[in-house]
Amino acid sequence: DNDEAVVAAADNGADGGAKQQQDALLEKLLGQGRDLHTEEVAAIGSISPSVYKDYVKGGGVGMFILTVLLVLCAQGLRSTTDWWFSAWTSRRFAADLTPTEHLYVLIGLVAATTIMAIVRTIFFGRFVIKASSALHNNMFNAVIASPSHFFDSVPQGRIMNRFSKDVDSCDDQLPRISFDFVQLVLIVAGSLALLIYALPWFAIAVAIAVFAFGYLLYRYIPSARYVKRIEGASRSPVMQIYQHSISGISTLRAYHRLEEFQHRFYEANDRTSSAILHGDSFQRWVGVRMDFIAVIWVAVIALLVIGIGESIGASVAGLALSQSIQLTGILQYSVRMAAETESLMTAAERLQEYSCLPVEKNPGNIGRGVPVGAECIANIPSAFDDDNVDQEEMKGGESHEPATM
Repeated sequence: DNDEAVVAAADNGADGGAKQQQDALLEKLLGQGRDLHTEEVAAIGSISPSVYKDYVKGGGVGMFILTVLLVLCAQGLRSTTDWWFSAWTSRRFAADLTPTEHLYVLIGLVAATTIMAIVRTIFFGRFVIKASSALHNNMFNAVIASPSHFFDSVPQGRIMNRFSKDVDSCDDQLPRISFDFVQLVLIVAGSLALLIYALPWFAIAVAIAVFAFGYLLYRYIPSARYVKRIEGASRSPVMQIYQHSISGISTLRAYHRLEEFQHRFYEANDRTSSAILHGDSFQRWVGVRMDFIAVIWVAVIALLVIGIGESIGASVAGLALSQSIQLTGILQYSVRMAAETESLMTAAERLQEYSCLPVEKNPGNIGRGVPVGAECIANIPSAFDDDNVDQEEMKGGESHEPATM
């Protein structure tokens, strides 16, 4: 009995070892293609600096620096125009310049500001288009060079989502929103600088307001960014279900599965709509609080200007009030554009993710001759033979079908 137990245990051990060898061989043969489906997970946290680095690199570092300088020059000319008009009305340079000369200087500043704004817009547009094209080309080259198991484990709807919605966000929405954001930020900075120039001790009030707005951005941007990532990931199932339904409509009708796929489509579409609705709700949340802070800001400046109006002069008081009222109209929009720019950069992040896909280890020989690893059967003509290729070219490109077994 003991001998029989030992023999049985040995047989079980041998069977277990053989099974392990079979599993190892199967894993080696299938590789990563064994995972037939992978879930798409939204990223967490702030946008990686590498995304901004690749975006700037795609648009060109030199073009980026030139665009930044043009934007700063355009805003400087705009602020200088406002300051010169205030100086003209207060007759600060009455002893040096005549009113006509003041007018000529003002016209020159306005013309220079207009020309610089046009040049700035052209260079900014060229930069963002070049950056978006670079992201698309890198992703396209990485996808077509990916191994076959990538297309087996990733649904086509997810790939289409990257090449449709995400590319559209980088081509259309991100340039417009980021341009408005940069322009509004510079306008706000110029207005605050003029306020501090007119009333230097207003710097304390400006610091308090900047802290309040910064705190709102700190609370708002992470939530808006994460909701935008959820929205981007939720669009893939919608495209996937739609594509499967169209391609397999005859099968769905034959097996009476139309209602099931319709219900799946509604659920996927509801998830996308829910993410969009949450994003709009977050914008309303921050908008109400921004308006409240802006109203208090203007009220405080107005009371201070009324209280010390005689000591600062009418022109300086008017400059302070005009810049403060201008801030109330653009502060909320500036914060929204800042959050929207950060959220739209998630599209560039998703494009960059597919730009780093693993490449096929052995893409094979795509030129003339027999591909790597292929074998030719003796006495049977093949399309890969150099002689057959030369004969086809001599016959004027007449094609011959390769032999099949």
